[in-house]
Amino acid sequence: MADARRAQLKDQTDISGARALIVEARFYDDIQDALLEGAVAELKAAGVSHEVITVPGALEIPAAIAIALDAAETNRKPYDAAIALGCALLALGESRLAAQRFCDGLALVHVVPLMASLCLDGLAAVAVADGDPSRAARLAGAAGAMRADGGFLAPRSARELAERIELTARAALGDRGWEEELASGAAMTLDEAVAFALEALPDAN
Repeated sequence: MADARRAQLKDQTDISGARALIVEARFYDDIQDALLEGAVAELKAAGVSHEVITVPGALEIPAAIAIALDAAETNRKPYDAAIALGCALLALGESRLAAQRFCDGLALVHVVPLMASLCLDGLAAVAVADGDPSRAARLAGAAGAMRADGGFLAPRSARELAERIELTARAALGDRGWEEELASGAAMTLDEAVAFALEALPDAN
């Protein structure tokens, strides 16, 4: 693997003593190890302390950062910076492995519902990639209802993903078909939505 090229920074501001949050999405361990190692080395060299939070997928990173920053502010121990590390499996065509990671994240459904709802969005995207618009619409409906019930606002990346899912699935199902499947998913309880999402769990091997 070629060595990474480091950009020369003109800003020499002293940031020693600062506190940073690293949120990583662990897919390919070798790639993620390298990303984390590089980030930690730079922070240590600058005299910056850090904490690491690991989430199932890249889609959950924005929400994890928002939740962690809010908690830190509440505890009067704010972070001075937040760093996101991850690679998007769906964008790399690894839909099977992506589905496995999103399913892992559903364990958070009763702990951090927003995070679990983002996993449902991710599984809806996998369903679109697999050519199953009906499943995609139901998962999207369940994710949207979960956020609505909890009063959560999805991060922009998740909203953009939802728009792409709707565009593709609505074109395949038609307006009426899309709305019916979406409503079916929205009517599910949390446990029903998780059970539906875990049906026919894909094999990533």
